[in-house]
Amino acid sequence: MKFLKALGKIALVALLSFLGGALVFDFAMRHLTGQGDEVMVPSIVGIHRADAHKLLEREGLYLIVENTVYDAVSDSGIVITQRPEADERVKKGRRIQVTISEGVERMLVPEVGGQGVREARIVLNRSGLKAETVISVPHDDVPRDKVIATDPVAGTDVRSGADVHLLVSLGPENSAFLMPNLRGRKEYDVRRHLDLFGIGLARVTYKDLEGAERNVVVGQTPPPGTRIARGTSVEVEVTSP
Repeated sequence: MKFLKALGKIALVALLSFLGGALVFDFAMRHLTGQGDEVMVPSIVGIHRADAHKLLEREGLYLIVENTVYDAVSDSGIVITQRPEADERVKKGRRIQVTISEGVERMLVPEVGGQGVREARIVLNRSGLKAETVISVPHDDVPRDKVIATDPVAGTDVRSGADVHLLVSLGPENSAFLMPNLRGRKEYDVRRHLDLFGIGLARVTYKDLEGAERNVVVGQTPPPGTRIARGTSVEVEVTSP
């Protein structure tokens, strides 16, 4: 009987020693490898990728770019989403997957001159642009109901979803028509459009306007809406180049 009790004590001591050794070993491994340490995931949404990388690195975490997308709100390089999310507890060494903004998508206005209005709208819509106001004017060389030009002109770099105005021909006509509004347009663009109508620029006066965009029309004679005939000369005021 005494023998069995002694044997039980020996077994209990051995078990406790084993468990103690295991706990010490586990603690030592966690301390050496750091795998048992947990940290709070910081919020990195809305900050630049480089800053997000540094912030995560300080916590022993790694930034992994999972995806990049165009975004109309966030500038290029800004973190849009993160996974795991902010304030979650994770082990050190965890990879934080993010989506990065490529900024606003930009594109070139396609050439639709000579096309019908419907075809031009389709081309613009497929390009991610919006065909807006249609302005109809007489034109000797472009057939009726065909596009003469666009505003902005073809080849201009614009934001995705930008409005594009169509200038459409009424066909040859010698009668008078209404003077278009030139204000807010670039000088070179105005010259090009007036040439299409057979209208010349008699005089260009440059003005220094603090904070104003350069080479933009700020005044015109005759004013918008004035009935004029082909061959009429126009005077404009333009901000300094």
